[in-house]
Amino acid sequence: MLVQMLFRHGHRAPFMLYPYDPNSMLDWKEGMGMLTQLGRLQHYALGVHLQERYKDFITTNPREIEMINSNNYRCQYGVYSFIAGLYSPTKEYSFTDEIRWQPIISRQANFQGKVGPLLGFMIDKMNDKLLQREPEKKIYIYSAHGSNIACLLLALDQYNWKGPPYASTVVLELWKDDDEDYSIRWLYFNSTNPEKKVDPPVVLKIDGCGGDFCSYGRFQDIIRRLIPDDWKKECNDSSQKERFQPFESPVHVS
Repeated sequence: MLVQMLFRHGHRAPFMLYPYDPNSMLDWKEGMGMLTQLGRLQHYALGVHLQERYKDFITTNPREIEMINSNNYRCQYGVYSFIAGLYSPTKEYSFTDEIRWQPIISRQANFQGKVGPLLGFMIDKMNDKLLQREPEKKIYIYSAHGSNIACLLLALDQYNWKGPPYASTVVLELWKDDDEDYSIRWLYFNSTNPEKKVDPPVVLKIDGCGGDFCSYGRFQDIIRRLIPDDWKKECNDSSQKERFQPFESPVHVS
């Protein structure tokens, strides 16, 4: 019914050079801290792999997908590359045969490793799907950082205390069975070299669920303690605004 993906940006240039570094800033043509060509390839390969995995679920309709990315260039470029693999431009949504351009809606949000609000946001999107508030939506993509992946895995009691590799991705699937019952499943794609091969995902088995799948109601009971009722009050931070203050901007895929 619904797939949500949280991924870390791909390979990036260093933020700074160490003393007597034989490389200069000019060697990093994308810029310091920016996504490299290898990083873009990692995201593209991941997008192609997931397109094959979900080919019977997604279509070419750009309205069924929405991206929310950190207000950060390397995360934004990661989204562009990922979508180029997942939703390659099609004739149906291109202007002409010569202009293969397919817009996808993206939003920018201030991801800061706060896993409670993120889980709450993901629950909200699943409820929107179940209540037919956004019936067309099939995929939400959150492009962020290794700290976001680590925080989410830690909250699910699945973190191995190793840094998530570049372009690593946590997937939350919402399923409906023949009896109209709903369940969720967590997957973790953590290939070391996704540009060469995307390994099969690890199924994250949540304590208290008893298997690969967890009933949606049981899952909500388990994580309820992680979701703040009033983020500003609980964090005692009056400077914080709402959980997410996104603004829309188009993602150009060519």
